[in-house]
Amino acid sequence: MFATFITVALFAAASIRNVAAFEIYTPQITQCQDVQLTWEATKGPYNILVVPANDPCEGDILADLGDTDDTSITWHPDLPAGWQVVLSALDGNNEEAWSGTITIGGGDSSCVRAEFAPASSSAAPSSSAAPSSSAAPSSAPASTLVIPPVSVSSSAAASGPSANGPLGGVASDPFTSNSNGAMGQAAAPMVLLGAISAVLAFCL
Repeated sequence: MFATFITVALFAAASIRNVAAFEIYTPQITQCQDVQLTWEATKGPYNILVVPANDPCEGDILADLGDTDDTSITWHPDLPAGWQVVLSALDGNNEEAWSGTITIGGGDSSCVRAEFAPASSSAAPSSSAAPSSSAAPSSAPASTLVIPPVSVSSSAAASGPSANGPLGGVASDPFTSNSNGAMGQAAAPMVLLGAISAVLAFCL
């Protein structure tokens, strides 16, 4: 009984060691330059995938390198520089292994797939889409409002506010405002008396 327990424990330990040993290494990858991907030997065949690092389980498969019984494969990466990816390996025991995050290095971009290539300048919005200068609001020259001087006639001035008006204008001088008034009437007899006095003085 005890010997059987030891045998089972050793077998389980060996199985765990084999499972833990299955891993795929993290290489440096440059776009359009061949790279060798390697992993630990367990049981083939091995299926190797390249998936996005931000969603390795549910994201789209970027490259399926197929099945192989070897422990290495050469890949010609056709992904754009700057992308971050992870390598996934599945062995014949249905055990998975994952690499670390890999950032694709820059280099020759001639092999990058069209669906992954950056948008070309022809796909960018053209400048003709912007409003043309003719469509822009025109800046009309500033107009100057000229108010002609208004001449006030003497008759209009005379019809202005009277001394007793609501604005309390200055009252007219009682001694000069009415030449035909009482002062004129009082001056007439004095002129006549002056003339008589002059005649009498001449006669004497």
